[in-house]
Amino acid sequence: MYERKRNVVNAAQRLFIEKGFQNTSIQDILEEAKISKGTFYNYFNSKRECLTAIIENGIEEVQSRRRKLLVSQEGQYINSLDFLVEQMAIVMQVY
Repeated sequence: MYERKRNVVNAAQRLFIEKGFQNTSIQDILEEAKISKGTFYNYFNSKRECLTAIIENGIEEVQSRRRKLLVSQEGQYINSLDFLVEQMAIVMQVY
């Protein structure tokens, strides 16, 4: 993802957490990300599409961290309860 688009996604995520999705306007996102309305609409067709990008980023981050965990566990018994707990902790940290 481009750095500028990532900035918009991160700004929107902060606002959605702080104010909630319904209470965050596109104007709020523009001000937080310090971008123009045209820039926002270059990346997203709507606030909902921006939310989808946030969710997709979270999924990608979880998958990346789980792959790293799997590689670090290579040669060990990966069906253990501890391994499951570590995977669940990754999901909780990201979300």
